[in-house]
Amino acid sequence: SEAVVLLPPHHSLAFSNRHYHTDLHDLPTRISANAHRTALRSRLGLPVEAFVYGYAGRLNAVDNDTLQAWVSILEQVPGSVLVLPDHPAGARVNVERRAAKAGLADVTRLQWIAGIALNNTQRSHVLAAMDVFLD
Repeated sequence: SEAVVLLPPHHSLAFSNRHYHTDLHDLPTRISANAHRTALRSRLGLPVEAFVYGYAGRLNAVDNDTLQAWVSILEQVPGSVLVLPDHPAGARVNVERRAAKAGLADVTRLQWIAGIALNNTQRSHVLAAMDVFLD
């Protein structure tokens, strides 16, 4: 399956892969399900029917503007979730607190997965389970 990578324009120079620039109102909200993605989501404990956004970078590098954008995306797409790496220690509590402060009504829409950055095989499975990768 092909991934969609959305980057803010000021990040594009750092990436050589294909990516798209968009504002929050143009984000896709539905991508056709396929058996591979469904199986990966089940194995990873992610909601099979939800629209899954994801991020696999360092959480301590996520600034307030980026977090606010993520909250806006989740609030605009009912039932969607955001997959995040469950590292480093303490980041989960910090991000959940900041997301709630930014207006996320239900922090359980943040789905945490250990090992995204630690194991390349697991990372590739997590990325394949996402509908859209956010950066």
